[in-house]
This record gives sequence, structure tokens and C-alpha cells, in this order.
Amino acid sequence: MAQLIDSGAFPDLYSGRKNLGRWREVEGFRKKWKEIKKKMDDSITTRKEAKRGENLESVLEFKTWIRDRRSSLPFHEEYVDQIIEEIEEYLESF
Repeated sequence: MAQLIDSGAFPDLYSGRKNLGRWREVEGFRKKWKEIKKKMDDSITTRKEAKRGENLESVLEFKTWIRDRRSSLPFHEEYVDQIIEEIEEYLESF
């Protein structure tokens, strides 16, 4: 998890509620990003226009969400920029 900001939080350190909350946030983000990447891949291969539109809408919502919360996410700016860039490349190909 090199993209995490070094905040002194470790997944095997269960000494504080804030630490556990932060790791829950990271795991939730990773799960959400994985789902969005799958939707991006699916929208390229699917032939149904309605499904493609639905996937595109989800990707756009995620892009807005990540931009709005960029400073509060526990990740390096470069990692967030990389995700946004990957989304923008997808949008250009769509």
C-alpha cells in the first residue's frame, strides 16, 4: 500500500478506533475503485447501450466523488491523480 500517506496507521495495530476507521475507509475505497474499474472494462465490451450508459454514469459519479474528497482521502496526491487520469483516459475512449 505504497500509495497510503504515512499516518502511523497499520492494519495489524489494533490500538485505536481511529486507526481501525482509517483502514476501513481504505478498504472501502479499494473495493469501490475495483468495482468502478470493472464497470469501465464492462462498458467497453458490452453491446447494450443502456448498460453502457449506466456504467458511464457510475464512473462519472465516482470521478466527482474522488475530486470532492481528494484532500480527505488517506492517499498520496500522485495516486489520486493517477486514478483520475485513468478515468479521463476511459472517458476519452468512450
